[in-house]
Amino acid sequence: IIDFEPSGYLMWYYNAPMMQLWSQLGTPTGGYTPNFAKTTAYGDQGGQYIKVLKYVRDLAAYRESIGEEGDKYAGYAAALDVLTAYLGILDSDLIGSLPFTEACMAKYGGTLTPAYDSQESLYQLWEQQINAAIATFSNPAGLEMQASQDLAYNGDWNKWAKFANSLKLRMAMHIVKVEPSTAKEWAEEAVASGVIDSADDQQGLYPLFLGFGHPLVDICNSWGDLVMSASFESLLMSLGHPYAEYVFMKNNNVIINETKGTELAKDSKICGLLAGTMVGLGQDYSINQLQALSKLNTETFGNAM
Repeated sequence: IIDFEPSGYLMWYYNAPMMQLWSQLGTPTGGYTPNFAKTTAYGDQGGQYIKVLKYVRDLAAYRESIGEEGDKYAGYAAALDVLTAYLGILDSDLIGSLPFTEACMAKYGGTLTPAYDSQESLYQLWEQQINAAIATFSNPAGLEMQASQDLAYNGDWNKWAKFANSLKLRMAMHIVKVEPSTAKEWAEEAVASGVIDSADDQQGLYPLFLGFGHPLVDICNSWGDLVMSASFESLLMSLGHPYAEYVFMKNNNVIINETKGTELAKDSKICGLLAGTMVGLGQDYSINQLQALSKLNTETFGNAM
């Protein structure tokens, strides 16, 4: 759990701003530049799974060394498999193929140059590992568990099972356009087995408790580099999606449309910036009123990330 970090710190200052532009979830307040699609350093992304995979290998070797006594640690091994799959999915969705089946095995006689596994094969492998983990969580008799060491669920195997099923459901959503029949099968199995359905079952990192702010809030709200895009606003509003007001705030100041001769009062609505709009210079409202467009909800992003 200590080394479980879905996105490294630098990700927020490299990948995150780039992906906001590529996906048009956000629009730069200074306007798009010719190099907006330029890819810079990945910022820690692409190898986050390695940190936990090392523990997977170490625990597997230890359990093998102590024989049948190692059976009591099956719960820990299952939890590590789920955490590794979670990280691997995030990394693979961005990078594609990853070294996994042969990775982190050098100290146990493996290779220093592990082969890359295709994303398709990895999804199949992770689904199998998640299924095995769910079976372990569902039959916890005899499993070792120091609740005080479980920072996620305090030793509650039932909540671990829900987490694993929810991850399986996410995987189904990711492949639905490519393998619709497989996605349907995985989704139905996950829901039938039991997914996270209450706030009590959720887990997250809480910046306010950890003593720092959410980096994406810094980029959007403090630095003023990014506001909600009009295309994302249109999508959320057309779907009646709760994310609109959960993730974003209404305009935080008056916005005047000189062409139409209209004025939008402060705190009137969720409103995004149309890509390609001519914007003012600078990142202060006094010289660039588009800074008043919808930014991230600080309460939402201050409490969890």
